[in-house]
Amino acid sequence: MADDFASTSDIAVRWHALTVDEQQRAAALLADASGIIRAQCKRWQQEDQQVLKAVTCAMVIRALAASSSDMVGVSQLQETTGPFSQSISWQNPSGDLYMTDQERRSLHISTQRAGSISLLPAEYR
Repeated sequence: MADDFASTSDIAVRWHALTVDEQQRAAALLADASGIIRAQCKRWQQEDQQVLKAVTCAMVIRALAASSSDMVGVSQLQETTGPFSQSISWQNPSGDLYMTDQERRSLHISTQRAGSISLLPAEYR
């Protein structure tokens, strides 16, 4: 879609050649990820287009990797040879779209704010 920050070919370049099913899912996820970025990054129009593309692709690849047979997205792998045991922990097992803290910083999205309000009357301050 023209309003998306990245395309399926951008995903393929950064990950692998996409199957027809992956292309269809990636197209939908690209639209979703672009919408999430627009909702969370109020100044997205002023952001670098390459950064928007990179963050969008990273979000989509994380979501696609959850249903992939390759080991992208594995956060922990434990194997035992005898008597045959294997344990895999996925970083994003449900295939959610999200931004990492680094990606949020790249888009200048503030995650925390600090402030204080005095509850004392003016004469006691």
